[in-house]
Amino acid sequence: CPEPAKMTAVFAHVRALYGNGLPFRLAAGTAPVPDLSPGESLEECTVVHVRDLTTGYDSGTQDGKPTLPVDPSSQMITLTLADRSVCTLRGSGTEPKLKYYVEVVDADEAEAERRLSALSAVVVDALLQPS
Repeated sequence: CPEPAKMTAVFAHVRALYGNGLPFRLAAGTAPVPDLSPGESLEECTVVHVRDLTTGYDSGTQDGKPTLPVDPSSQMITLTLADRSVCTLRGSGTEPKLKYYVEVVDADEAEAERRLSALSAVVVDALLQPS
């Protein structure tokens, strides 16, 4: 993200989402999102755990503090969804860009690829807010 203000805005948006409490839903606004499986849609994904290594917050620990190192000078937030999918957003340490990583769990490789593509679309639409 070559514009620091945009990167700051993306992370502020994510923090505002989890600041309202857990669980919360990632809702895709405009991206056409395929179904996760018959009857189950990825248009709304439930986030059940947040770890923010910039602010030093982890919803999964008793004291709310992460066990990993905290660095207020770099942006990094990891979201875990109810279906065990994981999304990590972070600023690059060497380039002016925002990176995101999406992981899904499924025994079937084709299904995992499809779910990965669908969740990636939700993450871009709901968190990165492309214009």
